[in-house]
Amino acid sequence: MAFLYGQRWLGLRAGVLITAIFACLHGQAQSPTESASWTPHAACALSGQAPEQGAFDPNQVEFASNPRPVEFEGRTVSLKRSVIARVVGLRPLVLEVLDTDDERLQPPRGPCERERVYSVDSRLREVLGTLRFQDLVRATSSFAEGGFNNMVLTELEKIQGAPVYFHPQAGSGGCSNRTGMLVQYYKRSGETVIINNDGSIYFRDEQWRMYDKQRIEPMDLTNLMHALGDAGFNTFPSQKWEVGDHSVQPYVALACARFQKVLIPDHEQALKPVEQIMEKVKAKALSDTYYRLLYKEKGQIKFLDWPFPQIPLGQFDALKEKAREADRQAKGENRPVQGDPAMFHQQLPPTFLVTLPVYSAPMTRDQDPNRDVYLRDGQKLYRVIKNPAYGGDVGTMYALTVREAVSAEEALARVQEPRDGEPASSNLALNSSSFSVSYLWPSGRGVELRQVPAKGQAITEEEYSRHKRLYGDLLFTENGVPGLGVTMIEGGFVYYDVRLTRVERGAP
Repeated sequence: MAFLYGQRWLGLRAGVLITAIFACLHGQAQSPTESASWTPHAACALSGQAPEQGAFDPNQVEFASNPRPVEFEGRTVSLKRSVIARVVGLRPLVLEVLDTDDERLQPPRGPCERERVYSVDSRLREVLGTLRFQDLVRATSSFAEGGFNNMVLTELEKIQGAPVYFHPQAGSGGCSNRTGMLVQYYKRSGETVIINNDGSIYFRDEQWRMYDKQRIEPMDLTNLMHALGDAGFNTFPSQKWEVGDHSVQPYVALACARFQKVLIPDHEQALKPVEQIMEKVKAKALSDTYYRLLYKEKGQIKFLDWPFPQIPLGQFDALKEKAREADRQAKGENRPVQGDPAMFHQQLPPTFLVTLPVYSAPMTRDQDPNRDVYLRDGQKLYRVIKNPAYGGDVGTMYALTVREAVSAEEALARVQEPRDGEPASSNLALNSSSFSVSYLWPSGRGVELRQVPAKGQAITEEEYSRHKRLYGDLLFTENGVPGLGVTMIEGGFVYYDVRLTRVERGAP
């Protein structure tokens, strides 16, 4: 059964739908979880979306006769997973997971998966033929031989009345909403906006930060459905499941009377009003959030002077490359290296080497007693790191890495700003993963790092807009993982893992 371990859509872990917004179409009772005041089915009529044509197509699944447990090295592999899900597609068969008994597969607070079923126990042929869009089912998949996919759907029954979930409430098992997706807007950057059938909004940004505390305004939903109807959305071809499951193409998906996924580039002009409304929905999702600037810790810089004036640090990389070329020529002529290039082979004084930080993974950075050491050469500041595993040249200049601590503005100016719709990661200017790279915090910024308290400092929308290039980079690198923020220098201190995050008001 592929909905267990099958392919995921990029940027799409869609929610599941249990509400009775189409109860009048299917004769189902209203879900007890549905808000009595929320009636999106009235707005859905404005979209003009028609039901899926035809019932379940048996030719789009593989029926396995007597699927057998998988044996490995003489032992039977017993692996099962049960889910409560809703039917969102019949041609092919697609289920949206609502809840599952397998804790290992639960995402952290987000919509659960929507995946295609490939292999089915042949004994389920009859019940599959009775399935309709939005049917709620309890299904079990088993790791078995005898089918196209080793996860075979071995049990399935339609649920009548209120389901009995594996978890007491939505979110406790990972699936954040039990009313499911009504509209989804996926952007090329990776951002996803979902309107659920209870009116709640789910927004996930490029870094998979999730915001789900807001609800859509009824008028915005009405306008959205009007825009879909005016665009002729119902007439647009729905992307087939087999095509572009992991596509980065932006799309709009609608699940009023059927699940329909339409690629935006194919209908860009017609869907522009829809995109504008979904951007407004995104803004609503973020309406009770704010930016927070913070860092992990700071250290007082230990300033040292570079003791080798014949090799200026500003020319270090160029001179090292010349030394390598001199090495190659000397080796070809079977003679020793002569002149200044020979200095790169000489052992550096142990009293100097012991003062330098050691190259290591960013995660172990804080264990280095020389972590806060920087070298001065004239008016410039450099990060000089020794690599203790540098072949036969350990302890020489060949084993040193030298990086100037340039201003953040200079680094930003070197990289083209991302175009609208592009992922921020495609044009990040500030290297957030290298132990050897540091930046000078911009002077006159209005926010000084020395004034940022331990819990961080709020950054206004105006401040963010004025310096969007800098803050945009810091926002993308924010992930709370030591060593993956940005290292900044201000005054006589170095600040580690400087980042910007967006948090909900009232959050710790």
